[in-house]
Amino acid sequence: MGELVVQIENIKKKFKFNSLAYVLDSEIGEVVVDNEDALITKYFDPQQNLLIYRYALDDVRYLIDYLKQENQNVLVPFVDYSFIDTLENAGLVVRSIFKDYFKHNLEDVEDINDFDVLELSEAHRASMITQNARNTSRGFFGQTTQWIEGWMLGTIDDVKDIGVKHQKILVYREHQEIAGIICLGLYGYDKESGPILWIRELVVDQAYQGQKIGQRLLKKGLSYGKLKHARKAFLHVDELNKNAIHIYEKYGFVSADDIGQIDMIYHGK
Repeated sequence: MGELVVQIENIKKKFKFNSLAYVLDSEIGEVVVDNEDALITKYFDPQQNLLIYRYALDDVRYLIDYLKQENQNVLVPFVDYSFIDTLENAGLVVRSIFKDYFKHNLEDVEDINDFDVLELSEAHRASMITQNARNTSRGFFGQTTQWIEGWMLGTIDDVKDIGVKHQKILVYREHQEIAGIICLGLYGYDKESGPILWIRELVVDQAYQGQKIGQRLLKKGLSYGKLKHARKAFLHVDELNKNAIHIYEKYGFVSADDIGQIDMIYHGK
């Protein structure tokens, strides 16, 4: 376990509330406050073009004091549910609420061995499909060509920090054109419960919507996970993305019994 990870774990124990869950080392950024009352960090995410504040504290007013000094938009991810009213009164708005969905058994998944895998030379086209789908779901901003390549090569933090293995991007084609992609990987091989298939992205080109391509990709993705001995599958979806949720539930996914990841945004003065 790295030194930074140990520090974060100790900080999380010190304070009642924190938004440090699932944070990657590269996303910590600059430490703005580090004292007995709070830890606050800020990091500029070029992909979202947003400043991101993360915190560990007992009183949310410390966070508000620093937010009000910003003259640009700020995203605050993983907001505790009890903070929403106070933050809304301070001018923040809920941007998205992501829920975890699990398919707890893959035994009913059809066995498929015919996978069309994205080539590195096609990374830009895959990126454009995700970029064109920006804001079709709250909090989805697409992926860069570099991210697509990094996922395939295993060089980005999303892969390295979580210990993802067998990462692939499967594609669906219409007339030789890529019409949709699904980004997959498995993690948790060291867990007693066994490996989990992570469906990181599932995106269909806007020109091919309404043709059940997403469902075809989901079936292929689940089959790939089963082939790699995944025990269950996991994905993350905004609670207002009703069409996607309907499809996921059709294929056996159920929502985790929690509030979800609440992200709020402050529009700078």
